[in-house]
Amino acid sequence: MVETNQMAALVFVVDSADVDRLEESYEELSVLMSEKQLKDAVLVIFANKQDLPNALGIEAVTERLALPRLCYGRNWLIQPCNAKTGEGLWDGLEWLSQQLVAAGVMDLA
Repeated sequence: MVETNQMAALVFVVDSADVDRLEESYEELSVLMSEKQLKDAVLVIFANKQDLPNALGIEAVTERLALPRLCYGRNWLIQPCNAKTGEGLWDGLEWLSQQLVAAGVMDLA
C-alpha cells in the first residue's frame, strides 16, 4: 500500500502541436519526477492535439521529453489523445487504473 504522503499516480498533459513549449514541459516534468512524493508514482503522459497537422508524433514527443531517462525504473505510458473528442483518453486512464490495481493501490471490485 502507498504511504499517505506518497502519490500513486501522475497524469501529465502536453500539447503535441506546440513544439516551442515542449522544452518547458520537459523542465516541469523533470522537477515533478524528482519530487520525493512521486518516487513510486505511475505516470501517464497524454500527448494532446494529435489531430492537428503540425502535432509531433509519439516518438518525437517521447524523445523531446527524454521519457526513457526521466521515467527510468517506473511504470509510464505516453498516450496520444485529442481532448476535444476524447480519443485516447479512456485508453490512458484504463491503463493507469490497471497499474494501480496491480500495485495494490486501487481496488476495482
